[in-house]
Amino acid sequence: MVFLFALMLCCGIYSQSLSQIGFIIKKAVPNVDTITVIFNKVIVKRIEREARPATLITKMKYIIFPVRKKSDIADRVFQIQKMENVAVVVITDNSILNPSVIQFIAQKILENQIPVITDRAKDTLQGALMSIFMEDSKIKKHINKIIASALGLELSEAFLAECTIDAE
Repeated sequence: MVFLFALMLCCGIYSQSLSQIGFIIKKAVPNVDTITVIFNKVIVKRIEREARPATLITKMKYIIFPVRKKSDIADRVFQIQKMENVAVVVITDNSILNPSVIQFIAQKILENQIPVITDRAKDTLQGALMSIFMEDSKIKKHINKIIASALGLELSEAFLAECTIDAE
């Protein structure tokens, strides 16, 4: 039973959808027209299923980057760094896409003025612009205002009122 619960959490069965994440990104970073999604390859079917309707619903392009091991991440980051008007969404786990990897991704991607968004609380303390996650059946948003400033983003007061500020 514990294994099943852990599997459900790992695979995001109780998480928000890519469409929901896309709408929140659009609100915070309106110039983004492409969302890249980095995730553990074990959930590739779920991400493929969510990316198709998310493209239609949010009117943004979704490019998926499954990773099998940590060494795949640098290649994905390199590919993303060449893109424009893009945001990176990292669907986290506790094996490959852990907090230290989020810190690596955020540092490398920020060099190109690209925002990083994750689905784990407090990844903003690792350098992500935003964390979007489910808690008590509600979508929660955490923001790092230092990263927002480094990206040149002017987040509206209305948007900030919906968020928890982790770093100012």
